[in-house]
Amino acid sequence: MQYGLVAADVNADGSVNSTDYALMKRYILGIIDRFPAEDASTPTLAPPTNTPVLTPEPTEPPGPYPTPNQPGDNDISCKKGNEFYFVFNAYNATESAIYKYKVNYNPNELEVVDLCSETFDRETQAGKVQDTSITIDKFSANTGEIVFSTPIYISEGKKWTGSVNSIKFKSNITGHSNINYSVEIVPIEDKGDPPTSDEPFNKEIEIKLESFLVGGQNFHVFSKESNKIKMFKTRIRPKITLVFYENVCSVDVIGNAGERHYYESFISKDRVDVLVLTEFMLIAPENQGLGLDVIIHNNSEKHINVLVDDKIDRAVIMDRNGNPIESANSIENVTITRKEY
Repeated sequence: MQYGLVAADVNADGSVNSTDYALMKRYILGIIDRFPAEDASTPTLAPPTNTPVLTPEPTEPPGPYPTPNQPGDNDISCKKGNEFYFVFNAYNATESAIYKYKVNYNPNELEVVDLCSETFDRETQAGKVQDTSITIDKFSANTGEIVFSTPIYISEGKKWTGSVNSIKFKSNITGHSNINYSVEIVPIEDKGDPPTSDEPFNKEIEIKLESFLVGGQNFHVFSKESNKIKMFKTRIRPKITLVFYENVCSVDVIGNAGERHYYESFISKDRVDVLVLTEFMLIAPENQGLGLDVIIHNNSEKHINVLVDDKIDRAVIMDRNGNPIESANSIENVTITRKEY
């Protein structure tokens, strides 16, 4: 239990609560790449070793993803009753596409405990995995077949290496078993030009930053449909990450001294109107560090329509990889209109 509590306290505040849960979800979604506890001065204890993590390694030097449908055998040393994680990695991927993993195992020797251990809920059947971009396309416990897929978006000229998914297995034997998998790369369908509409701008999400000299809080992010808001006083640039999946938008804000603010909101419309607004003058020394960094990470089918009202040019809109979006981004399905002065 000692190790479990230390591992779960990811912000190193001495307690395990909903704040730790929110940070873990942000890590799983790829919004953050480390926890506050990693920067804390308190040393962390080594994790227990009774649950090994087995990572398949390529038989050749890492290159792009394995050739589609090329089998890859992984010998697993098992002890009856033990559980382990089998991690599926990507190596130097260069193509934005749907990556479909086809997995086969011996159901007499191994059984699946969790089809996606990236989340807190146990996944045991086919379907979309909530809070992730992973879909379990097929699962048969009788034949030992698993197919899962996920879109991976990579900026032109860049490479990406990382974990795609991990499946938790339980061994029914003591000895050796085998897990075989292959990867198929499926091009992402071109969504074409963003839809045009005479529909008036209907603000669903508002991100607003005012002068540090105003009374009370000078920053807020508000989601209309769920009536949720986060607000605070700041004299630095807040970083706001909006992650869209299905009919949910998760809002993650980093404010003063790395303080995090998080909530999730329900959004039913297919077009999401987002207002990014700055209202302050740079003449005041207290406002010199102000600005807005807004990251959009769209895993849904929704079109994100952003109106930027920023007369002092201090708001930056970016895609999930941190690339600035000037007018449109087909990967995130975003269009941006900037109010002219």
